[in-house]
Formats: sequence, C-alpha cells, structure tokens
Amino acid sequence: MHNKSTAPANTADSPGVVPVVAGMPAEADDMNHGSGRPASSQQVYEALGALGAAPLLDPQLRPDGPLPEYRLPLLGALLATTELEITTALDGDDRQSALGRVALGWDESIDRDPPSALGVLVARMDNTSLQIASLDVAGVGHITAWAAARMTSDLLQAC
Repeated sequence: MHNKSTAPANTADSPGVVPVVAGMPAEADDMNHGSGRPASSQQVYEALGALGAAPLLDPQLRPDGPLPEYRLPLLGALLATTELEITTALDGDDRQSALGRVALGWDESIDRDPPSALGVLVARMDNTSLQIASLDVAGVGHITAWAAARMTSDLLQAC
C-alpha cells in the first residue's frame, strides 16, 4: 500500500536522522520528526506521494513543485491520509492492541515532551471541533460532540 518516496533516504551521516521506534520497520528511520525544522511544502508533498495520496500538480504551472503557501493544506491532507490509514488498520479483531501500538509510535515521536504533547493535543481538539462543525449533520449529538472538543481544547490550554 505504501510506495517508497523518490526522495533520498537519510543516512547515518545526514542530519535529521532519528532512531527507529521499537517495533517499527527499518524504513521508519527515514522520518525527520523532532528536528526543530518545519517540513517544507515539498517534503510534505513527497510524504503524500509515498502514501499514494499526493494531489496532482500541473508541471507547466508548478515546475518546481508545490509553493510554500501550499504547506498547511498539504499538512492537512497528510493528517487526513494518516488518520484514514490508522482507521483502516484498526478495523481488525484486536482494536485495543492496535490502538496501543499507534499510541506507542505517537509517544516515541513526540518524545514524551509534555509541552509539545500538550500543544499537539490542543491542535488536535481544535481541528476536531472545526471538523465536527463542518459536518452536514444536525442534532444534539453533533452539537454536544463539538462542545466537548472545544471544552477539551480549552481545558488542555489551561494546564
């Protein structure tokens, strides 16, 4: 399901190499999380390409790849693609174990840094509340879910 990116892999001599997360395949060492440098629009586009989810760019209009202002929408697409991959992976008999393995990867990537983890969780709740609000669904459950996501974000920010 995952295609290899055409981007060169990190080597032990290249900057941004991170240790392999326990239990992850060796190709995971190509990830450049936690480097302190934000990913460029081109890097995010390549990550989407590796997952078979990159939007088509007209090579006549964008011969140098995606523009820097595409970065946030591309990150949103990468987030959605990742969440869809996780959701698909959880459609098995051992959902709790699978959730635990997803959480392990998340913990290792965030490096158990409380301020970073808190910031990610707040952003996740903000995104969730926006996504719930944009659903074309009405009802008490919809409104309650939106309020719960907003309240969770606000409570996390108060920590």
